Amino acid sequence: MSHNFIAHNTEQIILDVLYHEYVHYALFIKGEPYKDSDPEFVDTLNRLGVSQTRTHQFKGRRHLYECRKCKYQFSKNMKGYEKRYVCRKCRGRFSYLGLERYKNH
Repeated sequence: MSHNFIAHNTEQIILDVLYHEYVHYALFIKGEPYKDSDPEFVDTLNRLGVSQTRTHQFKGRRHLYECRKCKYQFSKNMKGYEKRYVCRKCRGRFSYLGLERYKNH
C-alpha cells in the first residue's frame, strides 16, 4: 500500500482495502479460489462485509505519461509505468511527464 494512498484516504477506506487484500491472501493460503472474479471470493467478501474491487474512487496524486511515438497521453496512480510497458496503439515507449494536476478530494 503506497504512501500516496494512505495520505489521501480515510482510515475506514484504508482498513477496508487491507481487509480485501487479507481475504485474497487467506483464500490463497487455504487453496481456495481467491481472484476478484471468483464467486467464492465475492461471497466471502459479502459475508464479511468487505468491499469489492474498485469500490472506492482513487484519491491522491496521479502520474502523467506520454507515448514518445504517437503522443497518446494518460495518467496512472503509479510511478515507473514507463519502465515496464509499451503503447498498445503503436508499441512506442512512454515518457514520464510528472505529476498530473488534480482537484483536492
